[in-house]
Amino acid sequence: MEDNSSERASCYVPDPVYTFLFPPEDVQLFCIICHDSDLFLPWTDLYSKDTDPALLPCGHVFGSECLDVWLETHDTCPVCRFKLEYELCKHPIRPRWLTRENVLFVPPTLPEGGTVAAQCGPCKRGTEQRVASELCMELAERYCERKARYEQTGWETDRKKMVKAREDLERLTEVLTRSEDLQW
Repeated sequence: MEDNSSERASCYVPDPVYTFLFPPEDVQLFCIICHDSDLFLPWTDLYSKDTDPALLPCGHVFGSECLDVWLETHDTCPVCRFKLEYELCKHPIRPRWLTRENVLFVPPTLPEGGTVAAQCGPCKRGTEQRVASELCMELAERYCERKARYEQTGWETDRKKMVKAREDLERLTEVLTRSEDLQW
């Protein structure tokens, strides 16, 4: 096959599901770093090779081995220079290694309307745990105060305040146990 760079010159994949599962006939994705590896979805991620695509939040895709080497000395996308760093914790945003098993579960890229979380997963969980602990303590104290007040007065208005405080505490617990949205 003749190498026509206008047909091959693509490393931009704003919609990885469509691009890799239903590839356009006139475009063959290749690693723009080495200009050598055509990119294909492997069945699993057990044995990584440079033909395995690695996707960044900006929608650019590269050979996994080439991108690993690039990221050892850079913290940006090789093409658009998107900063691969979480805003609050400053930890690196890692690429998503695409396989046939996981391509349907990759979060939307930024061009698709996806978002990058402000913190990496471990930092976000730590922040959420600290905030949740403080809120739970505050709501538990409020409940105990209102319960003691109701037991002291027996008034219906105090009972309603006690029930409301308990419901607030239960609602917080419910919110904290919900699953997270897909993000980078």
